[in-house]
Amino acid sequence: MSATQRRTRIVIVAGTVVAALALAGPAFAHLESSPTTVTPGSTVKITFTAEHGCNGSPTTKLAIKLPVGVTAKKPVGPKGFVGSVAGSIITFDKGMLAPTVHGAFTATLTFPRTKGLLAFPAVQTCVKGSTSWIELPVAGGTEPAHPAPQIGVGVKGPVAD
Repeated sequence: MSATQRRTRIVIVAGTVVAALALAGPAFAHLESSPTTVTPGSTVKITFTAEHGCNGSPTTKLAIKLPVGVTAKKPVGPKGFVGSVAGSIITFDKGMLAPTVHGAFTATLTFPRTKGLLAFPAVQTCVKGSTSWIELPVAGGTEPAHPAPQIGVGVKGPVAD
């Protein structure tokens, strides 16, 4: 094989890898919670990580709905964001997070004593557009495009990508 043929083959392989990663990228970008498993009745600092903005637009707000039986205090967002709790909604706003920067939004949550898997639907608002992280997985189905973060209370939580 000549040097020119090798270079051509390398360029083709590299292009294929780049294209595959570009197509796979959105499937791995989520709003993740950490930790994903807690003890029933515990009070734990939970971090919700926004892995990207909305289609290349900076994040300006994140609102998270708390499941029944969960309470929150001490919400802290990335630099510039202000966290607040009103009823069953945690809101982080007044900031701006670059679309390619992972943002850590934290709050101290108190969980119910009942075991189960809890969903935390969220809406990420950006300068242009928004993403609703509200879909729940179906047993045996494919992962939703915009899954709600989930935390297992006394049961194994979802495995992060």
